[in-house]
Amino acid sequence: MLIDFHVHCFPDKLAAGAVGSLHKVSGYPYYTDGTLADTRAKADEWGLDAAVLLNIAVLPRTQHSVNDFAISANDGKRFFAFGSVHPDAPDALAELDRLKAAGIRGIKLHPAYQGFAVDDRKLYPIYARCAELDLPIVFHAGWDIAFPDARCSEPDQCEKIIQDFPSSKFIFAHLGGMMHWDEVERRLCGKDVYLDLAFVREAISQEQLLRILNLHDPHKILFATDCPWSTPPRLSAFLDEAGVTGELRECIDHRNAETLLGL
Repeated sequence: MLIDFHVHCFPDKLAAGAVGSLHKVSGYPYYTDGTLADTRAKADEWGLDAAVLLNIAVLPRTQHSVNDFAISANDGKRFFAFGSVHPDAPDALAELDRLKAAGIRGIKLHPAYQGFAVDDRKLYPIYARCAELDLPIVFHAGWDIAFPDARCSEPDQCEKIIQDFPSSKFIFAHLGGMMHWDEVERRLCGKDVYLDLAFVREAISQEQLLRILNLHDPHKILFATDCPWSTPPRLSAFLDEAGVTGELRECIDHRNAETLLGL
């Protein structure tokens, strides 16, 4: 079984623009057209059993429409869509309640796109409410090609909120901090936090990947691709080449995701 915990798709009318603009900034190839239909078709082709669809409320005024899409895409079987709130939206906490009532199982926050640092105290009411509602939070963590100078979700900042919210379910994407691997080893490995593997195939050595996997709780690592920017077969091949097998591989491929999603 294989569950991808980090997949992006968009409403049909926005997909081409969203994928095209990100491709223009990054130069990265893309493997779906960003629509739900193409994501479903590619999931079939790739042998993907389930996926977590991550959405971002880039602006306060887009919060409701982003979450309406998440709710519509969330079938609770193949696709588990996460919502998003914007820290500057006056009804962010009420929106979390709406998401929970609609069967949404978590949220995504992107500090650079949403204009905050993860340890900014204005986010603390959101973290607290998510803990009360048992809603995991996925954060973009580390460097982002679209915001190369931003310092808003690096391992030391992530470590701070782990300390301040010990009962929260935080998931730091990109193995805890894209391009900050040494700091991830020092500050995050061994902590009670989830790390996902989104886009790490393209950015980390096999040796350092194995060090991080050996240092961290095997029940806190998630298979994740950052689709459409990478694919499950690409990540699976990378893990195969690194020699990640056995119980650890089963935990990564699906067991940890099943636990988080309550399956």
